[in-house]
Order: sequence, then structure tokens, then C-alpha cells
Amino acid sequence: MSLKQDKIRVVVADDSEIMRETYKSLFENQDLIEVVGMAADGAEALMLAEVLKPEVAILDIQMPKMTGIEVANRMIASRPRVGIVVISTFDDTRYILELFKERPAGKAYLLKRSLGRVDDLVRSIEAVAAGWTVLDPQIVENLIVYYATRFPSYLEGLTLNEKKVLELIAEGYSHNAISKSLDVAEGTVDNQVEVIYEKLRLPVPQTHDRRVEAVLTLVNPGT
Repeated sequence: MSLKQDKIRVVVADDSEIMRETYKSLFENQDLIEVVGMAADGAEALMLAEVLKPEVAILDIQMPKMTGIEVANRMIASRPRVGIVVISTFDDTRYILELFKERPAGKAYLLKRSLGRVDDLVRSIEAVAAGWTVLDPQIVENLIVYYATRFPSYLEGLTLNEKKVLELIAEGYSHNAISKSLDVAEGTVDNQVEVIYEKLRLPVPQTHDRRVEAVLTLVNPGT
């Protein structure tokens, strides 16, 4: 007999009614996600989070009364384990760093133009609920190209396969999902991940694991 997995309870906040209905439509056929509330501004999002106690909040970055990042910080102050998915039309690294400045674990930064890829959004929700840090696939690609062209020494110690694994980690893939995506054994992925951590000289902080540190290193190698 299989055990039924509880759904991830999600609150959505966006000042566009069209976007709110889009989210509702995206998730209505998802077995593991339940939208328990929708808000039209930052203040309403905070109120719903307090009342409904979701595991994850999806927040537009620009909303009336409060930005998505401000809402995220206030939600986390009262409920430290809540996962945050910020949705933006902007891929500016400054916004990403602002979001990840306070407690980077359990946060995702996604682009609105990527919302057509439902699997990416679902994976991001599951990842932040597990305490991981996630970047939009387009942002990851942009960062890799940026460092390859302007700072060729950055990440040069990684093989092509290791760079691909790092990209998939940043996009919120589990080791099992990475192994399926690359068609290799999960043990091989585990070994590659350990090598990546060693090459990037990532510590194991008490506040979040090296998976989170790997994403932060990709966003801002100066940290």
C-alpha cells in the first residue's frame, strides 16, 4: 500500500488578475500542489500567509503596497520555514542578490516569460519547500555565457559535464532528476557534485548546505 503524499500548500500574490487566473489554471491539475489563496497586493499576501500558513508563497516582484522581496522578508520573519518563489520580468542580478541576501535557502527567482514551462515552476516549488535555492533556467544560461566570455578563468576548472550538472543544480533538479536528464547513474552524479563542490571550494555552512552555496557562487562568485 502506498502512502498518500501531502500537497504543498501555496499562496499566490500578483496584482494582475490575469496572472492570478493563469496560476490557478497551471496548478489545478497538479497532484502535489494546492493553491489555498490568491492576493492582489503585498499586504493581502502577508495576511493570507498568516491565516492560511502555506508551505510556499509565489510572489510577483512588483506589487502595490510592498514589493515581492519585502513581502518575502516579512513572511520569513514570522514563519522561517516558508518557501519563497519570486516571479519577475527582470533578470537583473541585483534583484537576485537582494532576494538571496537574507536567508538564501528555500528561495527561487524565476522569470515570467518562463511560466509556460509548468514543470520548471512545479520543480521550483518543490525545491524551495525542501530548502533549496533555485534560479530560472534562462538566468543560469545567461550567467554561464557571461562568465565564459568576460571571465574565462571562472569555472574553467570544471569539465563540460560538471558545468551542466552545476546548471541543473541551480535550476532545482535533484540528484535523481539530474541522473535521468543526463542519462547517467545517480552515483555518477553524486561523485560529480562532490567534485564540483571541491573545485569551487565550497564550505558547509551551518545555515544552509553546499547546494545553496553552489547557486550563490554562480550568481556572485565574489562571495
